[in-house]
Amino acid sequence: MGANGSDFLRIHRGLELKIVPLFCLHLEEGLELPVALSELDRGLIKDCVEGSSQAWTTFCDRFAGLVMDVVDETLAFAGVSGQDRTLSLREELAEGFFREVRSNGFELIRTFRGESSLATYMAVVARRWILGALSKRKRSD
Repeated sequence: MGANGSDFLRIHRGLELKIVPLFCLHLEEGLELPVALSELDRGLIKDCVEGSSQAWTTFCDRFAGLVMDVVDETLAFAGVSGQDRTLSLREELAEGFFREVRSNGFELIRTFRGESSLATYMAVVARRWILGALSKRKRSD
């Protein structure tokens, strides 16, 4: 914590050392602070896009728990509970999301810009996709 109670980050640019509040980082022109993408994630993305079935299996294993958690949280958010919240629905949504990730030459992960961790990106994209799938399901019923 900074002296005034807010968090600060020191940013080194050449010889200049500047201290800026964390919440202002997005306002700094030309400032790039990429989120650290682990070598494992970088390799998984590359290998999946190149068509490695082993990489896809590893990717699914790595993110299956996260996606199922997002499915559960999104179902709760959407008010789906009780008898409507079946294991088959949960699995259908998770599988559908992974099919979406794989579609169009892995477009969802090819377009990942690294502005967050890969796990955060997957959670946000999964939630949006699941909400869309639930909306389509409701309209077709």
